[in-house]
Amino acid sequence: MIKLTGTWKKGTTIDKYCSHSSSKDAPYAYIKGNAQGVNFFISKPGMHAFHYSILPSGEILFDEYKWEIRKKLKGMGITAKVEDVEDGYLYSFDGVNLKKVEVDQKVKINIRHDITMEQAKKELFALLKEVTKEICDSLESKKVLATLTAGTDSTLMVLLLRECGINVHAVCVGRTPNDFDPLWAKKHAAQLKVPYTFIPLPTSDAHLNKLAYDTIAIIEFCEMSNTLMGMCTKHLLNYSEINFPDRKVIFKGHYADELFANLMTTSARYLRFCNDKPTNETWSEYRVDSVLHQYPNDVQVSKIIRKTNFDWRSVFTHKKVIEFIFSMPIHICPYGKDKKQLLWAILDDHIKDGVWRQKRKVGYYTGTGIGKIRLENPVLQDDNFRRLYQIAQSQSK
Repeated sequence: MIKLTGTWKKGTTIDKYCSHSSSKDAPYAYIKGNAQGVNFFISKPGMHAFHYSILPSGEILFDEYKWEIRKKLKGMGITAKVEDVEDGYLYSFDGVNLKKVEVDQKVKINIRHDITMEQAKKELFALLKEVTKEICDSLESKKVLATLTAGTDSTLMVLLLRECGINVHAVCVGRTPNDFDPLWAKKHAAQLKVPYTFIPLPTSDAHLNKLAYDTIAIIEFCEMSNTLMGMCTKHLLNYSEINFPDRKVIFKGHYADELFANLMTTSARYLRFCNDKPTNETWSEYRVDSVLHQYPNDVQVSKIIRKTNFDWRSVFTHKKVIEFIFSMPIHICPYGKDKKQLLWAILDDHIKDGVWRQKRKVGYYTGTGIGKIRLENPVLQDDNFRRLYQIAQSQSK
C-alpha cells in the first residue's frame, strides 16, 4: 500500500496515490509534484484523509496523521501550521502560493425506470464480480482476509471473492463465539465453504485500556460508537499481523450503507427533500448528494488500517458500482424499508435463511459484543475515552 506521506520542494518529484486498484484513473487521494509545483487532492466522500504544512522555505510536508507532521516540525525546530486537506478540492502549490479549487465530481446517472428485480440482480452480480476481479488482479498476492459480520455487505464481499477464485479467509471479532456477529458469521462461512476464524476481544482492564488508547491516538477522536468500532478493527489487525502474516489485504463490505442510504432517518429526510413527492430522479439525486458531500460515519475508523502494513478494499467504492446503484429506481432500491433488497436477492441464491431474512441484524459494536463489555467495564466509558484522548493529544504535540 502506498502511504500518503512525504516532502516536496521545488526541483523534486513526488507521485503517490490511494485507489481501489493499481489504476490511477480514479484515485481516492493523491500527491503529485514535479520541479515546478505540486498538486494534491481527496475525492468526495473522503475515503482517505491527509494533512499538510507549508514551511517558511517553501517546502511542504504531507502525511495522513497530524501528529506525524507535528513531530517532524518539532524535530526541525520549525513553527508552522498543520492544515487539513478538504475533500473535493484540488490544491496547487508552486513553492510560494497555494491555490484551492473546487472540483466538479458529478457521477453519471441514467435511471433505469423499467428494470426488473431479476434483471437488476443479474446485472449487479456480474458487475460486482467484474470489479472484484479487477481489484484482485492488481494485488501481489491472491491470499486475502475478509471481515465477516454476517450482515448483507460483508457476506456478499466474501461470496464475490469465492466466486472469483480468490483464496479468502473470513474473520470475525467478538466477545464470545455466541455473540450475534460471530454466531451468524460462522453459519454463513460454512454455507459459502470458506475458512473462518473467530477472534476473541480482550477482556482484562489493561488490554482494553491499551486497545482504547491505541485506537483513539490513531483516529484522533473519542466518540463512543466510532471508538468501539475502531477498537474491534484495531484488535483484528493486531491479531492478523501475528496469525495471518501472508495476507496483507483485507476486504470489507464498507460504504454499501452510504450507497443505499441505509440510515434510520433516511425516509423522513428524503420526503422533506422532495416535498413528499418521491420520484426516481429525486431519490437518485438525494443519494448522490448524501454520499458525495459528507464523510462516511466511520471515516475516522478507516484510518486504523492505514496506520498498519495492511491495505483494505471494498467493491462499493468503485465508480461503476456507484453509478449502477444510483441508477436504480425506487422499486429496486426503496427509500423506506428493505433498502438493500437488491443485495438480498443476490445472496438468496447462495445462502439459505440468511440473517437479512431474519430481520435481526444489529449494529457492529452491538453484534461483536463490545457493547456488552462496555456495560460491564469502566475502561470503556466516555470519561475514560476522554481521558485517553487528552493523553494522546498531549503526546502528539
